[in-house]
Formats: sequence, C-alpha cells, structure tokens
Amino acid sequence: MLLRLILRNFLSFNGLEQFELFPNPKRTTLNSHIYDRGENPQVLKMTAVYGANGAGKSNLVKALSFIRRFVLDDSFLDADNIKNWKFRLKPESEEPILIAIEYEAVDKEVYFYTAEIGDSGVQKETLRTSGTKHPGEMIFERCEGVVTFRDAITEEVSSIVDNWVQQHPFSSLFTVNSSVRLLKDKAINASRAWFGDKLKVVGLNSFHPDIITRLKNNPEQLRFASEMFREIGLGLSGLEVKTEDFDQWLASNPHDEKILTRTEKMPEDMVLSEIVDNRTVSAISLENGIRKVSHLVFEQAGVEGYSAKMGIQSQSDGTVRLLILAPYLYAAVHEGMTLVIDELDNSIHPHLVRGLVKYFAEADSNGQLVFTTHETCVLSQSILRPDEVWFVEKSQGESHPYSLNEFKIHNTISIENGYLAGRFGAVPFIGSLDF
Repeated sequence: MLLRLILRNFLSFNGLEQFELFPNPKRTTLNSHIYDRGENPQVLKMTAVYGANGAGKSNLVKALSFIRRFVLDDSFLDADNIKNWKFRLKPESEEPILIAIEYEAVDKEVYFYTAEIGDSGVQKETLRTSGTKHPGEMIFERCEGVVTFRDAITEEVSSIVDNWVQQHPFSSLFTVNSSVRLLKDKAINASRAWFGDKLKVVGLNSFHPDIITRLKNNPEQLRFASEMFREIGLGLSGLEVKTEDFDQWLASNPHDEKILTRTEKMPEDMVLSEIVDNRTVSAISLENGIRKVSHLVFEQAGVEGYSAKMGIQSQSDGTVRLLILAPYLYAAVHEGMTLVIDELDNSIHPHLVRGLVKYFAEADSNGQLVFTTHETCVLSQSILRPDEVWFVEKSQGESHPYSLNEFKIHNTISIENGYLAGRFGAVPFIGSLDF
C-alpha cells in the first residue's frame, strides 16, 4: 500500500512537496474507500490527480516509477543521466534530489524509505520502520559511503557491501541482493518485493511486451479481461490466448531467418516477443523442450450474428490500451497491487473512464488505484471522496501538488462544476488564440 510520497529538486518539483493517501477522519462519505489496516495507518483505496497540461501530473507518476526502478535496477542511474532528473529552472547548485516514500510492504509492516542523490552519487539512503508498531527503527542507513544495518552482519559481508558501495555510487542498497542474497533482513526483502511485485506504474507510453505471456499464465486475469470487453460495448464477445507448435505456425507464417536462429537455442525461461507497430503480436517460448508460439485472438461481432476471430493488429488504440490495463486492474482489485496510471483517459471514451473508476470504487478490493486524468466526469462525490482528489498547479516553473481536502466541500456540491469554473485552481489559463 502506498501511503505518501515526498519530493524535492526532482523534475518540476523544486521545493519540498508531499502527495499522500491518508483519509480525512472528518469525511464521512464513502467509508468503504478507506482501508482499515489494524495497527497500521488507514489509507485510501484510490486517488485522481488533475491539472493543466504541463503542470506536473505526469512527473508525479514519473517519481513513483523513478523510485521503483532505483530500488530494483542497479544500472538505472549514472553520472550522465542524474542531471536529467533534477529541477533545472534555477541556477545550478549541488543540491541533491530528495525522494522519499512511505508504504506498507508485503510483510504488513509500514516503512519509510529516503534517498538523496547528488551529481556524484547517493549521498544518503535510509530505510526505517514507520506507522505505530515500531516507529523509527532503523533498518539500514548509508551516509557518505558509510553503511549501517539493524541486523548484525559478518565482517566478510560488511567488506563486500563496502566494496559494492564504492563500485556502485548511483545504486540503491536494495540492489545489493540482485545477484546474491547477502542482506537477509526480512524488512529489506519484504520492501523490495513490494516495489517489484505490488507497485505497478503504467506511463502514457509504457510498453508491455509481456502482455501475451502475462494473460496466458494468469487464467483469471484473462477471464477478467474477456468479461470486461464483453460488458463495455466494444463489439467483442471474447478474448483468448491461442498457442500452437512453432514449426506448424512458421509454415503458414514465413518469417525472417533471425527468428529461426534466435529460437534454436532458447532457454526454458526465455520468451521472444514479436512487436509490430508497438503491439505484441506473438510470443515464442519453449515448453517441455518444444517451441510454442502464442498470440491473442479477439472474437469480433459482425452483422446478422456473424463473428470472426481477429488479431491484435485489427484492434483500435483504445482497445489495446484497455487490454494493457485489464490484468493490472485485476491485480489491484484481487491481489493487493498499487496501480499507478498516467492519463487513464488516453484513447478511452469518458463514459468508459467513468465506468472503470466506478467499478474500482465499488469493488471489494484490496489494492489501490492512483491515476492522472483530464476527464472531469469522475469528479462526483458518489464516486470519489474529496480527499481522493488531488491537483497539481505550476507557478514559475515549479509544480505544487495539493488536495481538494484543503477546501471546504459540502457533500451536496458538484466538484466537477467547481473545478471547471476554476474554484480549485489547476486549470489552464487560455489567452488569445487569434494568431
């Protein structure tokens, strides 16, 4: 579960800014949107983020993607690209990026993780417990190259970690365990598991070459996607993953010699995805020593009851976007995933956006949905609580996130009308278009 995010000197966020999913205890509407976590803090199940174009909404999403990649990938940052992540609309300074996140990990403990990253590498990195169970207990701390752990480690492991820190100045301590599990503290491993398995960020141009494999290996997610397509009026009556022998498929689908070469010595855990026009057309894998190829088949309804089986290249951008979102939406409802989506309304009709948000709002879920959007049709107090609505406004190049909860909102007023009228800010100022 995501509780809050704190940023400074990151992209368009210059000063110290905070985004959080804590409910306002004075709000009494839609109490089903509050997860009661026992001894852990209560947290909201979803949040919608609004703002003008260029205000910084997507940078909020990028911040979550940044910290996820930093925790999981030891080659994510280096001396050349760190400058691209800093706030650049001010005189150059040595001020580091600060990014901090509070979350409930897979062990049901709440942690607070902070990283300060400068031009020469990580200056400070800490992981502490948070919440009410064991607040403030240090799990690890790294400051100017010196590392301290809660659990005692051997001299040999300590020496390995010290050398690793020297060789990986731009990498998170979490990634020490990428190849060999040296750090056995359950808090470190539970946290890394949350970032890897329970936090998913879907950017506007995110690419998902594993969509066929994901649906093939998760029958419930495939069923969910198929039923969703049937219900939302896309003219689709079903969705399936068709798998056949590679040699048989190749005979009727001639391909480049490179495919034959690459599949001849495939390991069992490898999947080769064929990409056409940024869509995954097929996935080739090795199953019990036999090459197999899988692809998606859409059952498309036609005239006078006629239907035909069609591939992904015959589908609209909106259908493909929904296909990408479906398994992650399922995981947010049923598997405790925190799903973050940039521009949920991209290529999707307003009525469908409203339907998707309303579905999640009413679902008996155990995950979270955080999304940016320009679509105001979901700004209804029957769908979102006021503390589930955030705005991002930009002034002098700096982005400032703030919650609708900061305003006095009666439970009878139209949030949508108020936002469109400019009452809450975060709307574009349009000058003369008389060019």
